[in-house]
Amino acid sequence: MTDSLDLAEEFHRAFDIPVAPRPTMPDMSDDVRCLLYDVAVRANDMAVELLEEATNDDSGLLMRLHLCMEELSELAEAMGDRDNEGALDALCDMRYVADGAVLHLGFANTFRQAIAEVHRSNMSKLVDGVPVKNEAGRILKPETFSKPDLRAMAGITGLTEAVTVKTRLGNYTYSPDNSDPSKGPWPFKVGSDKIPKEDAPK
Repeated sequence: MTDSLDLAEEFHRAFDIPVAPRPTMPDMSDDVRCLLYDVAVRANDMAVELLEEATNDDSGLLMRLHLCMEELSELAEAMGDRDNEGALDALCDMRYVADGAVLHLGFANTFRQAIAEVHRSNMSKLVDGVPVKNEAGRILKPETFSKPDLRAMAGITGLTEAVTVKTRLGNYTYSPDNSDPSKGPWPFKVGSDKIPKEDAPK
């Protein structure tokens, strides 16, 4: 079975993104190094805050995010230090934590299929085998691009009525009559015709 790393390599090679043949840390400016350390500090602060809140969270979700932020902090610091071993350790931990979240959320049976679908979507950005980029080198989404359809794999097929979820950022509604079958039930944000601002959480 194809590993997600193989799929990522195929994408990198198709879109001219570096694939280093051996462990290496790219040269970076002092500004980039300072920004990496800033990311490390901010991610660590968020990890600490999440850990404090996780003690009262029976869902385990905050602990999952704590672990993600903790490893992001370690990766950013290792990059700033040009520490290959530290970067590899952080990347391994990040993947391990991500796999744990897949298991925690019940996606184990469909995750490989979901990865393959996301890869298919990413590769649809090629036009006649060639990536389309703007002047800054950013990959664009041409007419050939199609979004990944993860509805069945996410367990949300057969939606028969609108479901509204309240968050600190606003209300999000998934509805069977506002979703494109080829794209999935995308959320409508506060202030849209589906969710008036007055219904937003206070």
